[in-house]
Order: sequence, then structure tokens, then C-alpha cells
Amino acid sequence: MMGQTILHRGRRSLQRMALDPKARSAGLVLFFGGSGFLLSAAGLTGYPQPLAMGLVCALSGWSALAAAVGGAAGYLLFWGPAGYQGLCWLGIGLAVALALGKRRILDESPLLMMSIAGLIVSASGLAFQIWTEDAT
Repeated sequence: MMGQTILHRGRRSLQRMALDPKARSAGLVLFFGGSGFLLSAAGLTGYPQPLAMGLVCALSGWSALAAAVGGAAGYLLFWGPAGYQGLCWLGIGLAVALALGKRRILDESPLLMMSIAGLIVSASGLAFQIWTEDAT
């Protein structure tokens, strides 16, 4: 009987929090930030991958900013100095995502953001190989 009462109270408090716009916004910020953080941990043969940048480019506004902050923390935590290239990916990807936002050009050509993301990765990879002599 006591366990049911605790479950009902918990469920009611969760329902009240779900209806609160501030709590919902905070939950979304935590969700997108955590998603960027987890995607930054992805690696292939010991090198970081730009999956967090892909998430940032797929979003716009505050959700893109939250994913970029979470991804930046993840690249620094998981990859150390090799994560600097990930920070570059996120910074440029966030700038593009915020600049383009929800413009009509993205609706008319859905592959545009993917090609921009590919250009960001290849250009930053070339720059890191030339200037920092980084093998990643």
C-alpha cells in the first residue's frame, strides 16, 4: 500500500513537471547537450569522428547550441589534444547552423547541409594536417 502511494506521488510530480514549460525546456537542453556529449565519444581506429557536428548541423537555434556545448565538453574529455579538431568542427558547424537556421533554401535542397558538413570536415582535416602536422 505504501509503495503504491509513493508511485502515485512520483507520477503526479512528473506529470506536473512535464506541463511546466521551464522544466520541459531544461529537459530538452539536457537531452541535446547529452546527445552531443555522447556522440563526441565515437571513434574509429583511435580517431574522433564528426558525429556531434552532424547533430549540430541537423539542429538549429538553442538546441544546436546545447548540442555543440555538450559535444565540445565530450571532445575535450574523451580525446584530449586530438579533440581540438572536434572543437573546430563544432564551432564552424554551429556558426553555419545558426546562420542558416530554418531558411527556405534548406527545405528546397535538403542535401545542402550535409555537403556543408562534409566540406567542414575535409577543410579542417587539411588545415590540421598542414599547420599542426596532426595525423588524425
